[in-house]
Amino acid sequence: MIRRLTAEDDQQVFSFLRQDPSFNLFIIGDIESFGYDADFQDVWGQFDDAGSLKAVLLRYYDSYIPYAPGDFDADGFARLIRETAQSSSIQLSGKADIARQFEERLPLGTKRTLYFCECRTDEYARQEMGAFAVKKAELADVDRILDLRRRIAEFETRPSSRDMLVKGMETNSARTYS
Repeated sequence: MIRRLTAEDDQQVFSFLRQDPSFNLFIIGDIESFGYDADFQDVWGQFDDAGSLKAVLLRYYDSYIPYAPGDFDADGFARLIRETAQSSSIQLSGKADIARQFEERLPLGTKRTLYFCECRTDEYARQEMGAFAVKKAELADVDRILDLRRRIAEFETRPSSRDMLVKGMETNSARTYS
């Protein structure tokens, strides 16, 4: 059974997502920052017959992130994505083996394979930046940041990119540096 998740599911959701916290960083962060009732975000869960969570799907604006450590109802999640997509271009992120299950089920557009990097030590965080001045970006920097992203071929700038960047800065739920 797939159903929309609520704050009442919070403990079970976080226990489930923390099985793989690095890969679920964005799902965890978005739920912590915006909860289950934001108009730009939805969270669904698939449950087994015993009531245990098997899979989670997050919609953040027009981006979707599915997560499941095993088999899950890809058809059911694909149906939810089609029903809730706010644009004809669906952006799906996640582990390759999970995302691959949606390739024939959804109009996903151009596929990009990205590589996961995880920092497990702060050894290099203390080194001097040298000649680079780094500062936390502010709302006044948003248009310049988006202009830079548009000039980088590997970055996709979507219609909701500005809203997402502004929301992240306003709520202090995302960090952007310039």
